[in-house]
Amino acid sequence: MPAPQWAQPDPARVPRAWRSRTDSPPSSHRARSSSTSDQVLVRDDDDGPVFGMLVEERHTNHRGTIQGGLLSTFADFALGRIEADADDGKDRATVSMTVDFLKPAKAGDWIETRTRVERVGGTLAFADCSLTVEAREIARARAVWVVAG
Repeated sequence: MPAPQWAQPDPARVPRAWRSRTDSPPSSHRARSSSTSDQVLVRDDDDGPVFGMLVEERHTNHRGTIQGGLLSTFADFALGRIEADADDGKDRATVSMTVDFLKPAKAGDWIETRTRVERVGGTLAFADCSLTVEAREIARARAVWVVAG
């Protein structure tokens, strides 16, 4: 079976100041990955990178709202990027991630992430992620990592 091809979002529907990421997975990985990481754009903010994604009809569940699994994957992606950017050079592995779904999102929404490192200790690191549509928070995630290196 041929690998799925994922389209980039229509530039006319993407807010200004957004650009393609430079950390796309290699093509051998991309064929196995979900469509989420291929459609994520980034912009710089005073608090760090903000990731954005235009969700489509194909991302909806039977109720017509965006799948919780897609929102969880997007939060995991954003949290992983800030964890990977830690300045201490230590490897980390995810211990847990929880997601609270606060409001529904629908096809055509532009979803943005805001991430924040809460605390980095000698053994564990904690971070939060908020997913928003316009100024409305739709999901909140919290991740814990163990310092492995």
